[in-house]
Amino acid sequence: MSGFVAMERGALDHPLLKDAERFRAWFWIVSKACWKPTPYDVNGKIISLDRGQLCASRSQLADPCHSLRP
Repeated sequence: MSGFVAMERGALDHPLLKDAERFRAWFWIVSKACWKPTPYDVNGKIISLDRGQLCASRSQLADPCHSLRP
């Protein structure tokens, strides 16, 4: 995945994003969301994700080091 993510500067002042780990998790979710309709393989079944949608497993969301892996 490549590109950039536009973020409102005021987001850094939001009380829920003051904690560095919460900010990192939020940013991971935002950066992995689709920016255009995208086909996605889920166990051999192709689904279509729309702009702003994300497909991630609970283990991916729970693993703090997941975003560091290629």
